[in-house]
Amino acid sequence: MRKGAKHGSQASDVVTVGQAIYNERIRDTLGPEFKGKLVVIDVESGDYEIDLRQADATRRLLQRRPGAITYTERIGYPTAYTLGFRSAAHTSD
Repeated sequence: MRKGAKHGSQASDVVTVGQAIYNERIRDTLGPEFKGKLVVIDVESGDYEIDLRQADATRRLLQRRPGAITYTERIGYPTAYTLGFRSAAHTSD
């Protein structure tokens, strides 16, 4: 991470570095049994944890790497989370 960078650019650095670590070092080592789980990566060391729950993976990673700067990726999907809603079914009167 760059020292003295503005907060917004630091966040984009975390994403860029986290994606690179996942794509270059981790993704190809994971079998189909990991699909849908979350990988939490320390962007400074490349160390990571995998779990169905982000909080559990993050807690374990922070136990080993206190103060880690983390990036999360959902294994086998383009995004870790989706935002949206499901509309209620409309009934006709």
